[in-house]
Parts: sequence; C-alpha cells; structure tokens
Amino acid sequence: MKPLQYFSGLFLAMIFSLTIQAESSVNIHDILKDDHLNSEHQHHEKEEHEILEKRISILEKGETYACNLQQKNFQCREYSIITEERSKLIDLAARCESMSGGSFSKGYCPKKDRLSQCQKIVLNNHDVNTLIYTNNYYTGKNSPWSMPLVQRICVDLDGQLVKNQNQGVIQDGI
Repeated sequence: MKPLQYFSGLFLAMIFSLTIQAESSVNIHDILKDDHLNSEHQHHEKEEHEILEKRISILEKGETYACNLQQKNFQCREYSIITEERSKLIDLAARCESMSGGSFSKGYCPKKDRLSQCQKIVLNNHDVNTLIYTNNYYTGKNSPWSMPLVQRICVDLDGQLVKNQNQGVIQDGI
C-alpha cells in the first residue's frame, strides 16, 4: 500500500468516526435525550421545562439541608431532599465537608449578609431525579461576589437569580 493511500484511508476513517460521534452526542440540557429526533425544538423545550417544574414541585415537599461554605467561599448551598432520596445525603455531606471550611447540616442557609441567591440550579441535566439546588452568595470583607458577577454565574448555571428575599426575581435563566 502506498503512503498516500494509507493516509487517505486513515483520514476518511477519522472523518467518519467524528461524524458518528457528532450525530450520537446529546445536548446537556436534553433531559429526555430526544433533541436529535425529527420534531419541533419548541415542543422538546416545553416538555423538558415541564419535567423540571414537576421535579421542583416534588422537591419543595422535602426537607432542606445546607452546605455552608461561607467561611472560605462566601457561599452556601441549599438542597431539598425528599424521604425517598435520603440516601443522597451521605454523598452530599461528604462532598460538602471535603471542601475547606465546609459544614453540612439540616436547615436553611443564613440570611445575614446575603447578597443574592441563584435558585433552581439543576445538578445533572441527564437525570430526571436530579438534585435541584440554590446557591447563596454573601458579602463580607474578602468576599469576591458582586451582583454583576453573581448574575453572570447564575445565567451560566441556568438558574434564577434573586437579589434578596423581598425583591423578587431579577434574572431568569430557565
């Protein structure tokens, strides 16, 4: 076999492989893993939004747990856990407490010095039973958080930004 034929064949095989991979990849926001099917995109978005809203309403009935990272990161995360999914608490607590200054407990994050919240953050878009959590961001002497930065991060996380408890939603990423 001539070198040119060999490299031509190798090149075609590589292109074919990349084409197969591109066709089989799934969008991270495709909860139903069906965006690749021939139907209307708006229908899929609506369907996936309804699944997330249903999941949120289920989780609202759960107990709230907090991963407090204020000491080092000026953040605190809130998770609502339903009785049927209490097994997730072990992993959540271990992850939280493995971070510098992290403490995990039942209850809500502190309101004192809270700058804003990013609500309805989906942990895993491929799992219909995923955790949906809230990030709380705090002010302080060495806090890195500003409203423009938190707003950008919340949009990147597809969350819903709330400035303060009483001021309502100011940016919806969902």
